[in-house]
Amino acid sequence: MTVNQPKSRFEQGWQRVKEMWDENEPALEVEYLPTIAFSSSFTAFILAGLVGAQQTAENFRANSKFRMFPSKVQALREMHSHALLGFVRSGSKAGWRACIFAVTFTLLSGSLNAYFNKIHVLNYTAAGSFTGALLKLRQGPRGIVVGLFAGSVISLPVGLCAQGLHSVLPQSYYDSLKEDKLKRKKEREEDWQSRLSALSRMIDSMKSDPLLDDNASDASNETNSQEAETLPTIKDQSDKSKKE
Repeated sequence: MTVNQPKSRFEQGWQRVKEMWDENEPALEVEYLPTIAFSSSFTAFILAGLVGAQQTAENFRANSKFRMFPSKVQALREMHSHALLGFVRSGSKAGWRACIFAVTFTLLSGSLNAYFNKIHVLNYTAAGSFTGALLKLRQGPRGIVVGLFAGSVISLPVGLCAQGLHSVLPQSYYDSLKEDKLKRKKEREEDWQSRLSALSRMIDSMKSDPLLDDNASDASNETNSQEAETLPTIKDQSDKSKKE
């Protein structure tokens, strides 16, 4: 006889994290990762690109103050080309950084919330600090400290908003996660049942349609008549060949 020993706090937390990464019913943080990555990178690309284009155009004006151009159109063309280059350069640099920060922050904060079974501001602050330090890892100890501070400052308002919104709900994070999974599973089952019922109704209507039956019978009669017409001709040709 075996007695089921109660799981430790670490095992329970790790089980919740694994359920968050379930392939069939993933959590919202995991399911919306492509959307989060695209929206963050696109927004950072546009905003940083506009700032970079403006700065590049201002630098071009300052450096080309005493430069002679063949015409005003040529000067504007070169300024626009430099601004476009600055837009792409600054936007792409900020876009991939924002994508990495958003994805890593979402995964870490969601995993910490699932492990501790509650949404707390410290989880978001820890996730933001780690992500900021990860982005500044190549800049040495000073850059890591700056990344820790910047990540915590950026993630602190997000954690406060999430904790404030979740404090209204009576259930824990794990219970809300299970409820969300059951709700989405029920919606998919209802959608599948509605499609099956629509398909069965269409099949029944096709079976009960008299026009389809008439067309099928006419088609079978035509094929039979064509076969009957071709048989005598084949026989006549065979008889002629024998006589010859």
